[in-house]
Amino acid sequence: ASARFLSNALTNGITLKALNLVGSCREITNAGWQELFESLRSSNSIKELNLAGNRRVTANEWQIICSILSSPNSALEKLDVSGDGINDEVASLLMHALANNNRLKELSLCRNHAVTPTGWVAFSSVLQNPNSALEKLDLSWNDGINDEAIHSFATSLADNSALKEILIDNNFGHAGIIADRWAAFLPTLCNDSSIASTYGSNHTLQKICELFDIPEDVSSLLQLNRENSSYQAARLKIIKIHFREGFATRPFLEMEQKILPHALAWMGAGNGADETNGHRLYDFLRRTTMWSSENSESS
Repeated sequence: ASARFLSNALTNGITLKALNLVGSCREITNAGWQELFESLRSSNSIKELNLAGNRRVTANEWQIICSILSSPNSALEKLDVSGDGINDEVASLLMHALANNNRLKELSLCRNHAVTPTGWVAFSSVLQNPNSALEKLDLSWNDGINDEAIHSFATSLADNSALKEILIDNNFGHAGIIADRWAAFLPTLCNDSSIASTYGSNHTLQKICELFDIPEDVSSLLQLNRENSSYQAARLKIIKIHFREGFATRPFLEMEQKILPHALAWMGAGNGADETNGHRLYDFLRRTTMWSSENSESS
């Protein structure tokens, strides 16, 4: 009866911004779920949908949910499907539905233990959607998220400029994730192979855990992202990694032209009246002059 009432309300154009159906599986029959989801498909007002704890949702009904997500008219910004018995098949449906979605900002997939490591690796490609608006992805308490899956999520975030939080708490038991597993995020947050690679690293991600301590090398990079704009975070990482002992000339000579103006500007930039900024620029110009003189003499 409750499902029929909601379906009629949605069909008749009643505006609902949020719909909380947590643990409604005992009250709503399969036919009721299907009728409700069909009504949701025609609604473009609901921004928040909480379906947590509903294990009786069938594959057919998940297809309807996914069609809502993939619709260009979808208004959904927050979706919680925690503890819904999602398996690899449903995870794949969600992955394809989110491939071109540019509205959803928060997604919770906690406690879906039926998804295997293979399923999570495949799902991680969601983070490669260049139009994604997803800012928070909660993957906590999932047994299937192993080393390979974490590495895949970290790698998929390399070019992602939208996601601020990916929570992977307690996916390896009560001891949390050990240090070398956190390290999978290091090259994503700061690729130190070249100045260009550091510049192109992820400067948006701010949080990967809520319950456990994170190693200093990872947490310091997350803090840089959290406390600075993407532009400033990139600048600080480049200075920290590539100019530990001052500004040498050769890295600039090997730099891509599109990055060079930014790098030169960074030497004189900073927050407030930082006298060291002028010293950096002076030191660079002095080294450039010396290097040019040495080159001229050798030739």
